[in-house]
Amino acid sequence: MRRVALLIVVLLGLGVGCSDPEESEPPASAAEDLRDSGGSRAEGTRERSVSGYSRECVPETMAHRGYWERQTENTLGAFQAAGDGGAQWFEADVRWSRTDSMVMMHDERLERTTSGTGRVSRRSGPYIRRHRANDGQRVPWVTEALRLARDSGLSVALHIKPRLNRQRAEQLIGAVYRLGMAERVMLLTSRPSTVALIEQLAPGLATARLTYEPGWSALTGSDYLFPAPDWTNTETVAAAHANGVKVVSPAKPWAPRPEVWLRLSAAGADIVISDDAPRQAAFYEDLAASCG
Repeated sequence: MRRVALLIVVLLGLGVGCSDPEESEPPASAAEDLRDSGGSRAEGTRERSVSGYSRECVPETMAHRGYWERQTENTLGAFQAAGDGGAQWFEADVRWSRTDSMVMMHDERLERTTSGTGRVSRRSGPYIRRHRANDGQRVPWVTEALRLARDSGLSVALHIKPRLNRQRAEQLIGAVYRLGMAERVMLLTSRPSTVALIEQLAPGLATARLTYEPGWSALTGSDYLFPAPDWTNTETVAAAHANGVKVVSPAKPWAPRPEVWLRLSAAGADIVISDDAPRQAAFYEDLAASCG
């Protein structure tokens, strides 16, 4: 029954939000992607060899909105630069246009990172595509970011920015399964109601909750937690792990701080998210060499 339910979600996802031709994706691989996924949870930080070292020794690196030192954040160039720099994950922000196109955009408005104006939710998909990012790249569709990750062997944390209704949840879940990314995606939100909706529609997908609650390590209902970095220590991480939850800790302050990276690794964080993913990844690779 779970596989039937998931197939319905995928098929619904194929038909939603495709009013813009560039948003459309070929549906032929949907059933195959679902069958291959087996409905299992994304393993995320399972032990594996990455960049020459074992994940069991140090945290994986996640690039916050990609690596945007020379690229605009949340663009395909920033995501690719993160992978090229050694990150295993990139985090990307998801919003919906007025025409229900799923786009990569952190802010509610377009002005800071593109040549467009106005709220993302009040502009059409074609309008957003016409108004390029600050470095001239197109604002990516979510499907483009997923395809890049799939083809580059990267994992993705899709940060759902607005409130999520069932229709849009089905649209997003359908895209993840259709592109064969079910085992390499976590759906991130600060809203427990969104976690519950995703769990209802697609129990095989990993969910992640952004929280600043003091008792975060005792929270359940998601596969990953993004806590405040000051609360990431050996005791709280161990408590989260005891509840079957993995920890993704921000490396704040966002400026490169090797002492912060070292502390979060010692605390047992599973993934550390950073604005300087290449430098962080290199730091952890060197650290892994010393811990065998």
